[in-house]
Amino acid sequence: MSEATVVETPNVEATPTAPVPAFDVEKVPAGIRPIVLASRAEYENRAAEADALFKQVQAAENIGSLVSEVRETKETDDENILAFRNFKEDLLSKLNAAEDKIDAYITATYVKPDDTVDVEKVKAQHKELVKITRTIRQLLEQLDSENATVGLPDVKNVSGRAVSSASGTGTKRPRLAKIVVDGTEVFALKDEKDGTKTQVTSFTVLAAWLSKRVSEKFGLKGFKVEPSVLSRMAFEEAKTDDLSTVNGPIVFAGTFGDGDNLLTFKSIEITPRQS
Repeated sequence: MSEATVVETPNVEATPTAPVPAFDVEKVPAGIRPIVLASRAEYENRAAEADALFKQVQAAENIGSLVSEVRETKETDDENILAFRNFKEDLLSKLNAAEDKIDAYITATYVKPDDTVDVEKVKAQHKELVKITRTIRQLLEQLDSENATVGLPDVKNVSGRAVSSASGTGTKRPRLAKIVVDGTEVFALKDEKDGTKTQVTSFTVLAAWLSKRVSEKFGLKGFKVEPSVLSRMAFEEAKTDDLSTVNGPIVFAGTFGDGDNLLTFKSIEITPRQS
């Protein structure tokens, strides 16, 4: 029988650590000294138990890692390990050949020539159509944001997410009191006639803020999140399109972007202004 391979752990110099300050019992007030000493003793016992369990877990996890290293990569002349490596290589080679053979059979038997698609070409065509429909929709919203987009179908990117959409019953413009996205308050500053500035919030402000974050993240020039998309998401979460009747904030998540460049905001919190 071949000798077992021993995995040596390399010696690593310990990094110097700051000295632990010594406990001085005399500095503890006499009235609480007994309970402090008893508590410290209990703590040290429990800490020692926890450290022992930690070392057991660490050793168990390291064993798996070391076994894998010896089996797969470590230089060895152990006949059993070398035989396993040869067996595995031969098995994988046969598996790959079998997969190639069955794939060729399926292609010839079940996949007709008309079923083949140049995926990259179709993706490029789809991406261009998404841009065109987005541009048209933006124009319609500028012309008549209340009615012009009613009934337009969603246009999805290749991942299945809607990149533009319109409410089937028209786009209402609820008033908002506060917007917070992933912990950041979102607002715009409005110049008043007296020279002061006031904070304003709306789905348009939120859309501009989200558009900027996505554009900066992926370098998407001209990318725009539509306010009507955000209002519809809020309506769906609140289960009503009259947000003035909602008590408290409405919270939902949203993913925005173009193609594979998608950015998720986990918490979009809007507080409607009460009528």
